[in-house]
Amino acid sequence: MLQSSTTPLEAKVKIIIIHEVHLMRDAAAVRLLKTIEEPAKQIIFILLADQLVPSLTTLNSRCVTINFSRLADQDVADSLINEGVFPDTALMVAKASHGNLDRARILVTDSHLLRRQELFATIAMRLDGTGAAVVKIVAEIVEQLEQAASALEVRHVREIKELDDRVALTGERGSGRKAITDRHKRELRKLRTDELRSGLGQFAKTYSDLICAQPELTDGDEIMSAIRLIHKTISTLGLNTNETLALHALLLKCPSLSEVSRNITSLVG
Repeated sequence: MLQSSTTPLEAKVKIIIIHEVHLMRDAAAVRLLKTIEEPAKQIIFILLADQLVPSLTTLNSRCVTINFSRLADQDVADSLINEGVFPDTALMVAKASHGNLDRARILVTDSHLLRRQELFATIAMRLDGTGAAVVKIVAEIVEQLEQAASALEVRHVREIKELDDRVALTGERGSGRKAITDRHKRELRKLRTDELRSGLGQFAKTYSDLICAQPELTDGDEIMSAIRLIHKTISTLGLNTNETLALHALLLKCPSLSEVSRNITSLVG
């Protein structure tokens, strides 16, 4: 943290903002802890994290925690409408973005969004208790996650071109290409994680909707267990988890709603 050891140039206080602290490896978190435990009087650290993972426990104890609530869907939609998005599209994208305006702006140009939502919404019906079904579904999820990145990659290509054009025009050195490339990698990783979290949330909702509609369901305990497993998997995403292995392990433990439907039919009959 070289910046923390230098004197502020434009004010009496220097504020250092560190993004995505939840993605830090344990060793990096330990090094950061040593830096922020006794900061210089003119230094203020702001650490941003999507969630308080176990590796941040000690860091968190040295900080004042401020929780920000998510934006309402209508607020996100209104912002998109003001930017020229059609109202129906804006509201649909706002709901899918879960209060994240930056993500909503990317989803507006995502032609694969509806297909991805349908995939996650039908997982529970497609499971049949076999590994073959799980492998097929996971392969489709991975493919959809890669397609989800296409809209963001277009923006990244544009940013690199703008950088190259500026360098060609001004001949400036130290253009910051590496910093931009590193940021692009972080943004792609975050987008992939956000989309998987959103999709798994939709997957869990198919189970919870059934439980709410039929609270006396014979398979209720198994379905509730599946909902807990899904949310546990969601909480581990972004922690350098192997997504494919995590999805395989999860889906192998989740019940098939087609089997539940057949059981209900036989009971009624």
